[in-house]
Formats: sequence, structure tokens, C-alpha cells
Amino acid sequence: MSKIPTTTLVAHTGWNLAGLVLPVVGALVAIPILLSALGAERFGVLTLLWLFVGYFNLFDLGLGRALTQLLAKELGVGNTGSIPGLISGCLVTLSGLGLLYGSGIALAGPWFVRELLAISPEIQLEAIGGFYIISVVLPFTAATAGLRGILQAYRDFRVIALIRGPTGLFMFLAPLAVLPLSHDLFAISASLALVRLGSCCAYGLVCWGSGYFGGVQFTGVRIPQIVKVLKLAGWMSVSNLLYPFLVYSDRFIIGALISTAAITYYSVPYELVTKIWLVPGAIIAVLFPLFATGTGRVTESLTAEFARGVRYVSLIVFPIALLGISFAGEILHIWIGDVIPTDSVSVLRILVVGVYVNSIAQVAFALVQGAGRADISAKIHLLEIVPYLGCVVLGVTSYGLLGAASAWVARASLDALLMFGAAHRLLGSRVLQKRNMVVWALVIGAAFFVAALPELFSTKTLVVGVLLASFFAVAWKFAVSREERHQLMALFVKGANRER
Repeated sequence: MSKIPTTTLVAHTGWNLAGLVLPVVGALVAIPILLSALGAERFGVLTLLWLFVGYFNLFDLGLGRALTQLLAKELGVGNTGSIPGLISGCLVTLSGLGLLYGSGIALAGPWFVRELLAISPEIQLEAIGGFYIISVVLPFTAATAGLRGILQAYRDFRVIALIRGPTGLFMFLAPLAVLPLSHDLFAISASLALVRLGSCCAYGLVCWGSGYFGGVQFTGVRIPQIVKVLKLAGWMSVSNLLYPFLVYSDRFIIGALISTAAITYYSVPYELVTKIWLVPGAIIAVLFPLFATGTGRVTESLTAEFARGVRYVSLIVFPIALLGISFAGEILHIWIGDVIPTDSVSVLRILVVGVYVNSIAQVAFALVQGAGRADISAKIHLLEIVPYLGCVVLGVTSYGLLGAASAWVARASLDALLMFGAAHRLLGSRVLQKRNMVVWALVIGAAFFVAALPELFSTKTLVVGVLLASFFAVAWKFAVSREERHQLMALFVKGANRER
């Protein structure tokens, strides 16, 4: 595996970010309007609908990422003969999973709405109808994860961005377009379903037109091919099935133990702060095919790419996290107004810490799966699940939303430690020395603590300004190599010349 130039990494990451930023813009515009128009309870249900139809790649048993890994590996050694079978088997399997999940949601929808969440009787029928609509479109949403995996294996990040960006934007704007006609969750769900259907068609047409399907014959797919794909996914399927449960189960527990409205008060800061994941997501989407290409071969280049991924994610996410902790109250007030209770400010600050830790851990997670050792990540998630659920229940019953957020951060921290331990073991060398990691953690923790102390806006601005100036000076001098500085400066000069 050859080292990817910094300029190429930046360019590909830039395309990924471009495709991910548009949904953020849509969320910033739409969420306050939707919350005000629909009310806390309806909006709480809408966040769950977004979860199912907007993030199916979290429930795809890892087949989307597995397909990227397998295709990247085959392309790396020039073996294109097996590609059509992998693609057809994976897409058929994903569609089947979507159909299975959709059937489960349709059957469980009434119980879920009436019993588990205990939604108000006046909106129960429209909520159930919304889940029915989502269940119909899930096979297409599932296939989208596989189609995007094909494009990632071929490193066609520009096309992914051009489809993913508008899709994510319309996931928030479509409900806004429905509001003048109806506040009914059934109608809103139908608009989300249309967006997802259009996205699937767009990905499919691009893959077909670009020749990435090769000699794929969907009508000739046989059971052995599907079984082969599932075996190839292996432990990755277990890991990717458990991960979304770990990340999103707190919302369902909050709804069951407190109220559906409480889901809104937790989800709003959660949705805001987890947009930080755009940064590691954009970088890891570029690095993962490289990790997969080096499957089974621990090379100096693989070690260097892993270390660089950790550095870049940590350096880019830290300033965002620092601003989020210091100005949490102001951000929520400007964005939502006084609709959200004060507890949501503390929830946002707590979650920022967890998201920062988790962002860095995602690089280790990608390395473990890309190196073909998804069994390790799956076992880590299996180890976490029972204690975490117990902590969430205990935290919610004792401390409400703050307890849920604290349990989430504790799990994310444990997950990071275990993932980095696995990554070091796979690489056979300590890329990140324990002493350096401890010092970095203490410095970051102290910076977050200091940023959260001031109450006056002017004091906050001064403290954060000093912290950020110090951080950028030290990072540029010690965390970025001379070669990377030269490449970044050349990229900056090139961009400035284009503007002229």
C-alpha cells in the first residue's frame, strides 16, 4: 500500500465534507422550524423516523463497508473477475435485509407507538402510518448503502458528494415543504421516503453508467453467492449491528422511562453535536479503502496512514469541540430559542466530550475492520452492550437526561481505549506512545474544563481565543510534519491563485 499524498487526502476529504455539509445546513434551518410547528412530541417521533430512514447504513450488518473492503482488496491485486459476483450478492442481500427490517417495523409499529413510547392517542394513528411508510422504502435505503460502498471502493468521492449532499439536504427540507399542507407524520414520512427512493436511483444510475457493475447479473444470483457475501462480512456484520444499538438505544430508554418529549430535549443537542462526526467520517472514507488494500500486511505505510488519520482527526475536531463546550448555551439559544430546557445545554457539553473521543476512536475502528479483524470490534461491542444499557437505565432513572449523556460518554471512552489497544496489537508497534496519549488526554481535558468555566460572553471569547491560538501554534510546529506543511501551503497557494 503506497502512501497517499497529503494533497490527495485533503482533496478527497474535501469532497466528502462537501457532501456532508449540506445536510448540516438543512438541519440548522429545518429543525427549529419543525420543532416549533410540530411540537415536542411529534418532533420526537420524527427524529426516530429520521433514524430509520436516514441512517440505514448503521443497520446494514456491515455489508456496505464489507463490500468496500472486498472490492478495494480485489482491485488492489488486479483481480476483477470476482467483482460482479460480490456486487450482485451484496446488493441482493442488502435489499433482502431491508425487506426483513421493513416487515419487522411494520409489524412492531403499533406496539412500539402505543406501548413502548406511550405516544398521545391523538397522534398515534399518524405515527403508526409513518412507520408503515418507512418500512416500505427500507429495501431501497438498504441497497443505497451497497451502491455507495461500490463508489467508495473505486474512490469516486466526488460523485458520492454530489449525490449524498442533496439527499441529506432534502431529508430536512422535504418535511418543511410538507408543513404548509399538513403536520401529519404520515405525509412527512412519505416525503422522506421519496427522497430516499430518489437517492437509491441516482446511485444505481451512476454505478451503471460508470461501468462499475461490470458483468453483474442480478437475475442470476444464487443462494451460494449470498451465503458467500454474508461469510465474507463475518464479524463485521455483528459489529455493525451492535454499534447503532449502542449509539441510539439511549433515546428509546429515555422515551420509555421519561417521555417522548424528553427524546426531543435530548435529541436536539445530540443531533447538533454529532455533526462533528462529519470530520472523521470524511477522512476515514478516504483511508478505509487503503486500510483494506493492506489487509493482512502490516507495512510502514499502513502504520503511517493510521497515525496520520489519528492526528488529523484529533487536530481538526478539537477546535470545534472547544467552541461547542464554551458556547453551548449561546449556540442552542440562537438555533432553537427558549423552547429547549436548560438541561439540554449541559447535555450538549457532556456529549461534546464523548463525540471528540469517539471521533478519534473511529480511525482505530476503521483500521481494525479494514485489516480484516472485524471480530475484534464485534467482541468489544458485545463486551460493552450489557453494562452500557444498565448504566443508561440507572443514569436516566437517577439523573434524567444528564445521566443518559454521561453513560454515553463513559461508553465512548471505554470503546476508544479498547479500539486503540486492538489497533496497536494489529500493527505490532506502538504508533501512539502511552505517555504521549496520557499527556494529550490531560491537556485536552484541562482545555475543555477551562473553556466551560466562564459565564460572561466576553470572558468566554477571551479564554477560547487564547486556547485556540496556543493550540494552533503548537499543532503547526509539532503535530504537522515539514513535508505536510509544505504540501498544505502549496494547496493553499493553489487555491488562492484560483480565486484570483
